[in-house]
Amino acid sequence: MSVLSIGSCTITASQSGSTQYAPASLTKTIQIIKSTPSVYFSWTNGPGGYFAGNPWNLTGVSSTGTTVTVTVSGECTISGTAITITGTGTCYISGNSPETAFSKAGFQSMAVPVYATRQTP
Repeated sequence: MSVLSIGSCTITASQSGSTQYAPASLTKTIQIIKSTPSVYFSWTNGPGGYFAGNPWNLTGVSSTGTTVTVTVSGECTISGTAITITGTGTCYISGNSPETAFSKAGFQSMAVPVYATRQTP
């Protein structure tokens, strides 16, 4: 059996009778609903952590395999997969995956604290 669309699916199993058993049939209806995808981030931070002027790479990943659109706000900018810290404070990151025929839209967000440059002794 393969799922072709969202909605009701009726399954009937039957057996013919024999000299020892009567014919039998069983019907079940199940509801096929859209799944809720998981969206998560995969990243590599630049040398020394999340400090102003220290770029790092981030990719959004969805359990449905759809493309995740990543947006940022706050103390950072994004170009492709490269996030650049622009000041101290917080970098807010959001990832959205689109709705498909079999899954709902997915969303994930996170807030990354950004510090001034690393202090050296």
